[in-house]
Formats: sequence, C-alpha cells, structure tokens
Amino acid sequence: MNKTEKFIIIKKHTLFLWIILVSLMQQYTNCINPSSHAMYSTYAQYYDRFYTIKKYDLETVYIHELLSKHGALTILDLGCGTGTHLAGLEQFGYTCVGVDINQEMLELAQSKVKSRVVQANMHNFDLNEKFDAIISMFAVFNHNLTDEDALATLQNIKRHLNKNGMLILDLYNPQSSGEKTECYGDIMRTMKWELDRSTNICLSNVSFTSSNLTHDSLFPLKIYSMEYIEKLLKQCGYTYIHFYDNYTLKPGTPSSKNLIVIAYN
Repeated sequence: MNKTEKFIIIKKHTLFLWIILVSLMQQYTNCINPSSHAMYSTYAQYYDRFYTIKKYDLETVYIHELLSKHGALTILDLGCGTGTHLAGLEQFGYTCVGVDINQEMLELAQSKVKSRVVQANMHNFDLNEKFDAIISMFAVFNHNLTDEDALATLQNIKRHLNKNGMLILDLYNPQSSGEKTECYGDIMRTMKWELDRSTNICLSNVSFTSSNLTHDSLFPLKIYSMEYIEKLLKQCGYTYIHFYDNYTLKPGTPSSKNLIVIAYN
C-alpha cells in the first residue's frame, strides 16, 4: 500500500468519526430542545398523568416557605413544563411568569394558570422584565450539558433578577448508575440511568407503561457537584450560596439525591 492509499484510508476513517460525532451531538440537541423532537409532542399529552406520583403540593409549599422568607412577590418559573408549580404558586398569591422550550407543555400550562407563559430557551430568553425570584425545578438545569450552556443560563437568569433577587435550583444528583421500577395505579414507571464519572453525564432512560399506552424517552443530564455549581455561580457574580437536601432545610451533602441550591443576585 503506497502513501497515497494510506492517506485516503485515514481521511475516510476521519470523516466517518466526524459523522458519528455530529450524529451524537444532534441526538443530544434533540433531547435538550424538546420542541425539535417529535416524541415530546406525544409525551406532553400524558405528562401530568405520568407524574401524578410527584409531590407537587409539598414542593410548592417548600418553595413558598423559601420565597416568603425572602419577601418575594414576582416569580419566574424557568422550565415550567405543564405549569403545576405555577398553579400552586398562584394560589399563594404570587405574580408569576412561566418559560419553557416545549410549546405542547405550555399549552397545557396555559389551561391551568392565569400566568403568562412564554416559549423560549433558558440560555437566551429575553422577557424585558425582572423578578424577585427565579426558580428552576425538576432537574431542568441539568439539561445544560456544557459549561458554556450552564454559564449562559446562569448569566441570563441573573439579568432577569431584581437586585438581591433569589435563585432556586433543583439539581438531580445521582451517585452511581442504577435502575428501579415503580407502579402507581395502572401506570408502571421504569427508570434506568448510566452515570459516566469521566464526563459527569448521566444517560437516563425513562419508560412509562399503562393499560393503553407506552412512552419511552432517552436523554442525557449533566451532574453538577456542589463545588462545581458553586464555582459557576460565583463566576457569574452570585452571592450567599446555600445547599439544602431534597426539599428540606437540612444542609445539602455530596450524596443528596436532589440538591436545592439557593443563591442571590
């Protein structure tokens, strides 16, 4: 084999690897941009049914306790989904706005709430107003897969906060790979997750099955340690950063299943 033939083979292999890499990046983009992925249109219809097991009422009370201590009145829910947290916060008298990238989710949210809801990306939404507090629950922030995206989101949030405004993040924080199956009435939920500690990317597969439908979704999440999210927050100028354990007032730890992060503008 001469040098020219070897060069052609190497070029072909390089092109093949680039095609694979671009394909993987497109899959990741589809996962963090639900509006570009057809399956989310179907998923939105059944989202609330699948998550009847989620304790939104207790979570909303917890959020209200944090907000009321801060004296917040105006709230932005970033990644509001179908608006269940928004609806609860409205009941407590807050003036709210919801932002989500998924139009189908927002249509369901609008049927529940009086609040304005806006379709936008968390990296670059622009509402031309500021809020006393911004919340981002249910691992929404974990969809920022790169430092660039995480910093863009944190900076954009900061731009929408009033002076001394409060940020509340709910971060998913698994410590290892795993699998579990739970049944709630006629709905069975199977969760499998593979955590790659070299990248801190957790690839999650969630399957819902009921008597008349099945839904399966695969998506990556970035896992942020306490030290790392604190570093990013400080880099963006946030202060008075606190960590709580899984919707309690107990101090958060590196092994907390969910980390509630509080920071101030």
